[in-house]
Amino acid sequence: MENATITLETTIAYPGKWRVKDEERMIVFTIPCHSELLPLLEKPPKTVQCYYRNLRFKYGTLTKGTAIRLTAVIEFGKRGGVQLHIKELEVVGPVAQDLTKVSTKMMNKWTKQFEKQYALPL
Repeated sequence: MENATITLETTIAYPGKWRVKDEERMIVFTIPCHSELLPLLEKPPKTVQCYYRNLRFKYGTLTKGTAIRLTAVIEFGKRGGVQLHIKELEVVGPVAQDLTKVSTKMMNKWTKQFEKQYALPL
């Protein structure tokens, strides 16, 4: 099957992180398999992994629920899998932050910062 190029708006299902591969930075994340993709796939997977190479990308980590618009080349695997190689990526919505879940490590860091900043002289 030939590679196809698509543009779609979606949200991030699983956050991605920077990876260094072949001496260039690459962001890897997963999106829900979108309706625009379905006609192109025989057995559509639930999610699709995305690769994005761009040194000037301004978000170190994309969080779950971030709304994005992307233009990508779909690469079809031999076993029916699919990967998106992103040519353009634009964050269209706010970067979602789950403020109800803050790690203890983060809380301790904030506490130390606060104590340092507002410490009363003895």
